[in-house]
Amino acid sequence: MSHNNAEKIKVIIDGKEILVSPETTILNAARALGIEIPTLCYHPKLLPIGSCRLCLVEVEGYEKPVTSCNTPAVDNMKVITQSERLTELRREAVRFMLINHPLDCPICDKGGECRLQDLAFELGVNQEAYKLEPVSLPVDYLSPLVERNNNRCVRCGRCVSVCNEIQGELAIEWVNHGYATEILPRGGYPLSCEFCGQCISHCPVGALTNRLFKYKARAWEIEKIPSVCPYCGGGCAIELNVRKNKVLRITSDYETTHNQGNLCGRGNFGFGFINNNNRLHTPLIKRRKEHVPVSWEDALGSAVEQLKKIISTSGPDSIAGLGSSRVSNEDNYLFQKFFRAVIGTNNIDSAAHFNYRNLERGLSYCRKVPVSLSDFSDIEKAQVILVVGGDVRAECPPVALKIMKVARFQGINLIVANPRATKLDKFANFRLRYFPGTELFLVTAIMKALLEKNLVDQEFVFSISQFSQFQESLAGNSISELAEVANVSLKEIYQIAEKLGENKTGAIVFGYDIFTHQQPKEVIVALNNLSLLAGKNSTGSFSLIPLIAKNNLQGMLDMGVMPDLLPGYQKLENSALFAERWGKPVPKFAGKNAAEMLNDILQGKIKALYIMGCDPLVDFPSPDKWEEALDKLEWLAVQDIFYTEVARKADYVFPAASFAEKEGTFTSGERRVQRFKPGILPYRNTLPDWEIIQKFSQLMDYPMNYPDTNAIMKEISSLVPYYSEINYESLGRNGKQWSIGGEISSFAPVSLDKVRMEKKQSGKFVLVTGTAFFHSGTLSTYSGLNVLASKPWVEVNPDDAQKLGLNQGDNLILSLGEKTLKVPVKLSSSVQPGVLFIPHNFREARINQFFANKNHCWVEVSKG
Repeated sequence: MSHNNAEKIKVIIDGKEILVSPETTILNAARALGIEIPTLCYHPKLLPIGSCRLCLVEVEGYEKPVTSCNTPAVDNMKVITQSERLTELRREAVRFMLINHPLDCPICDKGGECRLQDLAFELGVNQEAYKLEPVSLPVDYLSPLVERNNNRCVRCGRCVSVCNEIQGELAIEWVNHGYATEILPRGGYPLSCEFCGQCISHCPVGALTNRLFKYKARAWEIEKIPSVCPYCGGGCAIELNVRKNKVLRITSDYETTHNQGNLCGRGNFGFGFINNNNRLHTPLIKRRKEHVPVSWEDALGSAVEQLKKIISTSGPDSIAGLGSSRVSNEDNYLFQKFFRAVIGTNNIDSAAHFNYRNLERGLSYCRKVPVSLSDFSDIEKAQVILVVGGDVRAECPPVALKIMKVARFQGINLIVANPRATKLDKFANFRLRYFPGTELFLVTAIMKALLEKNLVDQEFVFSISQFSQFQESLAGNSISELAEVANVSLKEIYQIAEKLGENKTGAIVFGYDIFTHQQPKEVIVALNNLSLLAGKNSTGSFSLIPLIAKNNLQGMLDMGVMPDLLPGYQKLENSALFAERWGKPVPKFAGKNAAEMLNDILQGKIKALYIMGCDPLVDFPSPDKWEEALDKLEWLAVQDIFYTEVARKADYVFPAASFAEKEGTFTSGERRVQRFKPGILPYRNTLPDWEIIQKFSQLMDYPMNYPDTNAIMKEISSLVPYYSEINYESLGRNGKQWSIGGEISSFAPVSLDKVRMEKKQSGKFVLVTGTAFFHSGTLSTYSGLNVLASKPWVEVNPDDAQKLGLNQGDNLILSLGEKTLKVPVKLSSSVQPGVLFIPHNFREARINQFFANKNHCWVEVSKG
């Protein structure tokens, strides 16, 4: 809350005056003056509890000292922060903490960054003041990733607070009272939670430590390199903790990062792939059906020789490429430039064709620039949030943290609509379970209810383009018909409409189920229409926030890794500036998308495929057809950090450096362009992706001669209007969000097919898929998270399991025609009866074989 000077109060601290807002604590007022008061239990993003007693101050008129962390300042208050009395009280507090604290600093991983060590030194506490019989508490060696040693615990409560207030979990709790007080896992050992690692990063001592970091290094031996998390589109700022050219752990700083130091389990523990010995480390060429290691010169020389032959005989359109949402903007920009300027084709695409690019396709009907222009910070301004078709915690954890925070502490209305239960359900005041695949009918019903009940701002909606056409497109289906198809009640539809209509600001958050819908463009158009319909003229707006589950998916699309659009979503017919800058004409006609590439490979039209950082056998639908297609190619090159399924089939394998070994930028789901720097040298004989592409182009007689990635970004900013203000010098620690300003959405008509309830197929189950929190594909396979989710599973409702005679861990066989899959059972009430869920992240379970342009399918099941 902001206050002008008339509303502020005067506080005098150590003789210095300051004006502060009435709710300001003494501690924060002192810090604003640059006066440091010692603390241990306090953390600026947690509610203060005053348990450590180190922040005691004297206040004029008060007989006893007060805790400054949770005492609000009052007008004309006079405070003293330093006196002999206060120093002795603080020393005594530290002495009490040390009574049972073991003197094992030489073997404690917190040594050198321990707050208790610092306080003892600052206050001159250098010997034990009290002698008591030592108490030995058990150490938790059983919990994965987190080790808890309660002998070192000082009962500050920060772990309990961060687990509850930030993560929305209650995995650890206070037990007993007084001298017997302990902090223990809820339900006892071992710890059972989502292993975010927040308790470790907030513990001021060595009571909670990172098992992956145990005995690896001392704090003063570590160099911290600013970087960006390589997992979801949240774009969390991280620090690579490096010693002797190895990344030993990941941290994040509260003071300087836009994510306030918050990281999820993937961010904290998912770095193991960087140092993994299974990484590719030298180029490979297939000879006599076996891969043999060769030099870079031999690998690229042979690859170029063969590629030139194919181009000379079959033309440039016989070549295609697949880019990656995992590599940097600079890598992706050069990759698409290689195909357009060097090869002479627009045959370039990615896995996004089958899911996330549907966002751009849908929004193109409503906006000049087909991207979401919302910020994650819009969540904090919302009075109502509708989450539909997405598991926020699994797809984009930073967004989930923001939603949980406002739901718990700001009293907003949270509506969660999903075919299965998710973590956000326990924070929602309205939950809706609809039938899988009926999102379009559900959203249309809500819009009709808003109009029927006159819950819209008439002046506002009539001022927006195409409102009349949109309204006409809603005719023909009653709300009750639409609700029946979605398998929800009419009452629930009207309740959601009322919650959206009665609030001035809001956010609509949607995820994977929408991107993979059988009518994705139509659903996205409908969601955009809903955001406009719920908006209020002049007083507020409804943001549209897509959940981007890959770290640089937004950046990959920004860079033009698409067959029909150039970098910056510019049309192919507007390629004159690119042709002038590149010195080569850009092909005029759209290239083949990923689905068309498959067909053309099978028909022998595409003869060569260059894949960077993705695997069609795991990431794309129809893996069986891709397997057949890959075997038909005359030339297949794969560039990756691991020996993936598709790499095993490649004629040429190029080992790439990881994000930790190179420089570049990622663009998050809120369009935040952030720079990351190399923390370690490239692994053995690997090269950054952009350097491999550059060497390739030079041998293809098109000399790319970029000295570094900064030079590539300068070219990008000169060609992409939205990146015109992006440069390495100005990005800073938290990067910069690109925007276009003044972009106004319009309504767009949505035509519904004749509404029919999808008939349940006798004896079959509805299978849905989505993201697993503890597993994100190849990277997770080689990380610390593998101990939490090493194998795939199928979630089965307990009632269904009982009917099928299934127990936890039994195998279930799923069949769809000739396609079958055997997966261990996980009993879960998160799925509705008749519905099964399998995460799509595991290469061992090719769940992608069941899904083609649809977010659900019907399968037969039997006990395996």
